[in-house]
Amino acid sequence: MHRDELLAEITRAFQDVSHPDGALSGWAWPDMPDDFLRTQLPLLASLNPVGFRYHLPAFLGFVLREPVAQRLEPLLALLKLPTELSGPAVAELLSYFETTRPLPPAAIGSLMQQQFSQTNQALHHFIARVSQLTPLQAKATYHFLLHLRNAGSTAPAQQQEAAVAIERYWFQFA
Repeated sequence: MHRDELLAEITRAFQDVSHPDGALSGWAWPDMPDDFLRTQLPLLASLNPVGFRYHLPAFLGFVLREPVAQRLEPLLALLKLPTELSGPAVAELLSYFETTRPLPPAAIGSLMQQQFSQTNQALHHFIARVSQLTPLQAKATYHFLLHLRNAGSTAPAQQQEAAVAIERYWFQFA
């Protein structure tokens, strides 16, 4: 699907969503300027599910208009069903295994329990966000991820992240 067709699909899918009170300085999502979106992408993760649903199309459109790799990472992270341990937890575990000192089993268990709790919490946040989307909005999001996965202008790592997001959740909207 061509970028302009995808932008039109996103606009149609989200056009009737009501503006939530107090979300992102009161901007209506179609009117959010790219300069604002460029600096506010990390805030999308902090929005409640209703705010996320409302503002998602603005960020999808922004990324389509300006597909810079570092802007894609936070958005792709929000669209990917979380199933893995966090990078810092894996690094901490590896640091223990790379040293000669033994790691007490209780310490491994505590670290793993903490990570499973964080992953579980991230999973609940993901479900709360995506369950707000209508089938039409979910399909537009799926098409956005397909576009990123297949785009020659997207970095290979981001193409892979888009593919993982599709495989873990969004495939059902094909």
